[in-house]
Amino acid sequence: INMPGVESLVAGLSKLSLGPLSGIERLKQRDVTEFAHLVIDELCGGNTFPAAQYQDVEDVHVIANTYHAFYKKVVGADLPKEKILEELKKGGVSDAASTLLCDAITSRLPDARRAAVIHASAIGHSHLVDFDWKLNLVLSSDKIANVQQPKLLVNLYLSDPRHPEKRDEVLVELSAQELEGLLSNFASINKAIQDLRV
Repeated sequence: INMPGVESLVAGLSKLSLGPLSGIERLKQRDVTEFAHLVIDELCGGNTFPAAQYQDVEDVHVIANTYHAFYKKVVGADLPKEKILEELKKGGVSDAASTLLCDAITSRLPDARRAAVIHASAIGHSHLVDFDWKLNLVLSSDKIANVQQPKLLVNLYLSDPRHPEKRDEVLVELSAQELEGLLSNFASINKAIQDLRV
């Protein structure tokens, strides 16, 4: 991988893995794969980690949080399998457990990437529920007798699932040039979204 910042990320992973990653060794070998998939389920927006299932393991929350952060960084940096294994080995994880942990995240990488994209794009809880538009033609103004400029008025109605009874209204007024620029931006946004689809 030749990406800016990957070296510092890998250095950060090494610091993270100096002690906590080796905590996985407290689990029985047969439980490592299930544990990894439960952590990945939580990472992908599924159920929270069922710590009660691992009552006999000391500091299971710390281990789960460590692997949650580790997998999140692996997905964010798009680390290859070899690099993941290397980081786990640096963290004091046995070869057998490293292989199981690495296989778990590589098998679920599309789901984890999709969840990361959704999480990164969630800039707010509000969403568009309805819109209305109209086109006005400005014939003149107080300074110019003959303008004849079209204006697009768009009412956007937004709802927040946390407050369903409240509905916000946003009014957008666009000239012909601003509308052309907006449509051009939408085309670029659509292309970027298509490129992100996993």
